[in-house]
Parts: sequence; C-alpha cells; structure tokens
Amino acid sequence: MEKVLRCSHPRKLRGRGAVVEFCLLLAVVAYPTGRVVAASKPDFGPNVLIFNPSMPAAAIQDQINKVYDIQKNSEFGSARNALLFLPGAYNVDVPVGYYTQVLGLGASPDSVHIAGNVHSDATLPRNNATCTFWKAAEGFSVTPTGGTMKWAVSQAVPFRRMHIRGDIVLHQDGGWASGGWMSDDLIDGNVGAGPQQQWISRNTEWGSWTGANWNMVFVGVVSPPAGEWPNPPYTKI
Repeated sequence: MEKVLRCSHPRKLRGRGAVVEFCLLLAVVAYPTGRVVAASKPDFGPNVLIFNPSMPAAAIQDQINKVYDIQKNSEFGSARNALLFLPGAYNVDVPVGYYTQVLGLGASPDSVHIAGNVHSDATLPRNNATCTFWKAAEGFSVTPTGGTMKWAVSQAVPFRRMHIRGDIVLHQDGGWASGGWMSDDLIDGNVGAGPQQQWISRNTEWGSWTGANWNMVFVGVVSPPAGEWPNPPYTKI
C-alpha cells in the first residue's frame, strides 16, 4: 500500500507567504512490510549512458564505440540510445549513428566541452548522406580536431544549443545531403553548406555561411549570408 504521511500539526509550519500543508521531511513511501525505501540514483535503463569527467577517457570511448557499432548502419533498427554528458571537459571521439541523441547536461552549452570529433557520417557510397536520419546533438560545446566538425545529415536531425569552437560542414567531402535543422547555436567559424540541398537555421550566430543549393531558410539569424531568393536560394525571416 502506497501512503504519504502528513504532518501531525501542519498549520504550525508557516512560511512567510503560505501555510505549509505537508511536512516534506516526513513524506515517505510505506510498503506493507513496513520497509521505507530511500531515494536512489535514477535508473534510465541500459540504453541511456551518463558520463562524468572523472571517468577515464578510454572507458567513455569504449562505451561510445559500442553504441555506434549498433547504430552505425541501423537505418530501420529498433535500438534507441542516449549519450548524456555531465558538466566538465572530455577528450573523446563521438560518432553519432542512427537513433542516437548526444546531450550535454549543463546549464550552458559551454558547461560541457568535448575536445575531439563529434560527427555524423554518410552511410551510402560516394559520401552520400541522403539517408542519414534520426539523430541529435544538443547542449554542449565542441573543439573539433583539425578545426572543422562534420555534420553530414538529412532530416530529423536537430542540432540545438551547440557551441562549435571552429568551423562546421553539413556534408561529407562534397557528397549529397538533404536537409537539417539548427537552432540557438553559436558557430565561431564558417558553416559550409556545400551540396547540402536544403536547411533551416533559427536564432543562430556564426562567423560566416557559405554554400547554397535548393533552399536555405534563415529565421532570426544574426548574420545571414548575402543574397536573396531565387539566386542564391536564400529565404530570410
């Protein structure tokens, strides 16, 4: 039987603005055995991995690689994974496969800093990323190895509250890509759209943007690239 214990004299517990109706210190869950269960670390299941900066980088990398081995080519697979990083600095390589969310848990994107590659790769021959779906990167900062982060994606791939301390390209070595979303991001360097076919950027700031193909939309962007629809195919709101 689940039960919440009330204070014996709730009206004696007064705050400055309201009467405290329940004594939170006595709120427990009672079971038929009389056993009281204390609060414990939440268990999100085996598919949610939570990293902290005190963990050895090799151990973190091993777990990331195991997830990617499952999700690398799993376009229609049933597995779902989340990689969560507590505030701090990390030196790891994070390939983002299908059905994978990479999330920083700090109040600011700069609270979680990854020095190394965070990347989405093309899954088809000839660097074709037009079937690269269902993944997300949110809430952390990246200093990419070599200065440029690769995010070769096509739709259903939110890229939100990110700080890229360098450049980013939205394709893989000039191969096709077909759509994506970024919002509330800061890109210190250039965003290279290349042959990316369509893209929407909202409330994002960057050093520069290069590239245009079918349709590029900019909403509330601080410094959108010069030019207007239809040549180049830029829509600015």
